Amino acid sequence: MSLAYIYNPQKQQTITFDGITEISHALSLKVETDADNANGTDYINNAKHEPDRVSLNVVMSGCHDPSANSNRVVNTLSDLVALKESRTLCQVITDLRTYLNMLLTDITVTRDETNPSGWSGVLAFQEVTATASAAAPVKTNN
Repeated sequence: MSLAYIYNPQKQQTITFDGITEISHALSLKVETDADNANGTDYINNAKHEPDRVSLNVVMSGCHDPSANSNRVVNTLSDLVALKESRTLCQVITDLRTYLNMLLTDITVTRDETNPSGWSGVLAFQEVTATASAAAPVKTNN
């Protein structure tokens, strides 16, 4: 099983999970074949950095003691929803890489008979990057 957690520096809060079944890392460059489109300061050798993306397949289980863990299971989901809705920049720490300036962009949650007192889900994060060609500063709540 992989290791990962989320850190919210604004609240000095660490969000952990009972299990991580998969971590997907997407690290990309955009290559521009038209030289006219690759003249911006963000381009080097006709390529520019695309925002990093990482997805965590997580499990929250209340099976050990459903009564004691139910608040933790619900509170973890509530913390994630608040993180997404507030658009707070966070850090995603995995066993392969630490990502800074990440936004939680998608939460997909499943609750079924295999985990009736918990939930499993996919959390998708995307890096927020400032570009040299940006005309206006990016508004943040950090």
